[in-house]
Amino acid sequence: MKLIHKKTGCVIAEQKGDQIYINDPFIEAEIKLKGIAIPSFLSENFEGKSIVRMGDPLFNKAFKTVYLQFNLKKDAFSWE
Repeated sequence: MKLIHKKTGCVIAEQKGDQIYINDPFIEAEIKLKGIAIPSFLSENFEGKSIVRMGDPLFNKAFKTVYLQFNLKKDAFSWE
């Protein structure tokens, strides 16, 4: 599956098997530096963590359910 920016057709990320690969260098740099901040009301769904980093088994879930919902304009992207 690929996360595609609807207007430009750019592939932002790809899911291959259990892994999500970030293709956008700006998003990748931000996530590598800061991780994905988990809002307190969702932390129980992420083992009480406030940040999930690349390589964490919860990264895919955090990317799909938190990063896409709160950091990107959801309507501008689609999984195909």
